[in-house]
Amino acid sequence: MSESSAESYFHDPAREAFASNRFQEQSTQQSEAANEQGLSTPDDVSRPAYVIPVGPIDGVWSMIKRIKEWRHEGWLALWKAQLTSTVIEAITPQLQAAIQSLLTSIFALNAPLMVYPTPPSQTTTSHLMISATSHAIAGFILSPLDLVRTRLIVQTSDPLHRPYSGPISVLRSVINDEGGVSSMYLDSNLLIPAILDNTIRPFLSLATPIFIYRTFGIAEDTHPTTYAFAQLFFASASLLVTLPIETIRRRMQVQTRNGAPPLRACIQLRPTPYSSVVDTCWKILTEERSTFVGTRRTSRKRSRSFKGKERAEDVVVKDINGDSWFASSGIAQFYRGFYMGLTANAVFILANIGGVTGEDSGSGWTEL
Repeated sequence: MSESSAESYFHDPAREAFASNRFQEQSTQQSEAANEQGLSTPDDVSRPAYVIPVGPIDGVWSMIKRIKEWRHEGWLALWKAQLTSTVIEAITPQLQAAIQSLLTSIFALNAPLMVYPTPPSQTTTSHLMISATSHAIAGFILSPLDLVRTRLIVQTSDPLHRPYSGPISVLRSVINDEGGVSSMYLDSNLLIPAILDNTIRPFLSLATPIFIYRTFGIAEDTHPTTYAFAQLFFASASLLVTLPIETIRRRMQVQTRNGAPPLRACIQLRPTPYSSVVDTCWKILTEERSTFVGTRRTSRKRSRSFKGKERAEDVVVKDINGDSWFASSGIAQFYRGFYMGLTANAVFILANIGGVTGEDSGSGWTEL
């Protein structure tokens, strides 16, 4: 994909400062006309037909509808990589438990035998570190499957342009074109994000109950409701740390290496690959926007001329203030899905309070 195809999303802040109001007004009028016909905007002329154009998204349901209505995706696209996800979810607990038992037998010979999940009042620092380390090792071992899952989700569903036919196809392509099996583990653009994601996320989840108990003296068996809401607060706060790491990891996973052809994705990707974790973080902050600039179509009075293309009779122009740091930076891109995480945490806590989760709720909370 050429640089011009992604210019509407990945931008240069310094260059945008010199854009005139006349150019913005002309672009808005052209975007209106193109959007009403279900076509791409003028700055997306070179965008491949199977790529979903950048546009305003008002929540999860809006995103679902947009994927469903896009002619190259549809309902089935919402269940991409389900087989790979199922395999990961099935293997991870078993592998993590085996690694944890091995580490415990090696490094905690003199400690009393612990039964997991361990109550916070009985969890020692050594057992916390062993448990977190076992999660990190298990996640690292299964990191190629996570790479496969991301590639399958992001690739276009158009059969004429789809690069992979399934999980085996992804593995074969990466091994043959991107440096072999070792590159899936040891390439710095995959290794560092995988270590960060598989270390920080489980550590925060495992340490939260211990922190609540040791700091506030609140235990699940003595103050169940207070403990549940405290856990909800800290689990939701941990999203502020884990979501940016996950975002960076996904960005690294979708870009090919060692001269392999770029991934034909259903979304716009950065024309130039990211070089490191720090570079990815910086480029997201400086090149992307927290708010969409252009036309916003209202949800009322909509009709569709054909599948995958919308016709909006009412168009509202949204003018973003270029002087707003938040609007012109990509800080919000790190927290896509934040409200979904909050909702998941809240549902779990409410189920916990209602006694729906049963005795094995600890493992489910770890997954969140």
